[in-house]
Formats: sequence, C-alpha cells, structure tokens
Amino acid sequence: MIAQTDAPIILLDTCVLAPMPLCDTLLRLAEAPAFYVPRWSAGILEELRRVLRRMEYSETQAERRIAAMQNAFEDACITGYAQLIPTMKSPCSSHSRSRLANSAGSGRASSHAR
Repeated sequence: MIAQTDAPIILLDTCVLAPMPLCDTLLRLAEAPAFYVPRWSAGILEELRRVLRRMEYSETQAERRIAAMQNAFEDACITGYAQLIPTMKSPCSSHSRSRLANSAGSGRASSHAR
C-alpha cells in the first residue's frame, strides 16, 4: 500500500521495470519512507510481461514478479487516462502518446483488484 506523502509521483515504464537490478532499486526507494510514489498502468504491466518472456522468464516467473509488484504497491495502477491519448499533440508514435497520457493521468490510481 502506498502511504499518503508529498513525494513526487513517478510513472515507471517497462524500460525500468524489466531489468531486475534497476526495478528492485527503484521499488525499494518507493517503500516507506518513500522517496517517490510509483505508478504504472495495466498496459505497462502487459508490456512488461511480454518483455520478461523475451528475457527468458517462464510464464510463472513473469506472473509472480508482476503479482509481487502489484501486491507491494496496491495503489500504483493508474486508470482513466485512455481519453487523454487522442489529445496528446505529439509527433511521436501512438505508443509514446499512450505513455504521455499515462503520465498526465498518473494522479488517478485504482486499487489492484484480485
């Protein structure tokens, strides 16, 4: 559970969640007393699952790792950003506009439902 804090909110993308040493370091810094509040989206976690499989994690290992992240940071998953994607006026790819919308909507988190 993420504690209420004045710490900055940071969107963690697959590129920092996939390498285990970096992911571990960043998530430890988000534990109390938190240096920042982590956020990600269901889309980021799905991309992470695919990348972990390409990194030769078994399906079970990938699922276990993502579940551990979700359980440790129950409020990290953001929602309500999809309607922002078309408003992103960027010459970048639709994937990048999605990440921009994730960032813009990162103040809205939903508890991970089991």
